[in-house]
Amino acid sequence: LTAIDLWFDRDTLQPTSVSTLDDSETQTVVNLSEIVTNAELTDKAFDTSLPIEPGWQIDENRIANDSE
Repeated sequence: LTAIDLWFDRDTLQPTSVSTLDDSETQTVVNLSEIVTNAELTDKAFDTSLPIEPGWQIDENRIANDSE
């Protein structure tokens, strides 16, 4: 990344937007809304199992490890 810009709400100090600029001059902007702080999280929130519901397409690709 070439640059990262963050915007914060002056009153709450919560992030409101982030902008990144990569080496190819591609800019990505993400606007954050409906931020919830100190929310109760269950173990399911951290579940990384693949989805089994209809409508999902799963592509698995191995990335070569150059150190091997």
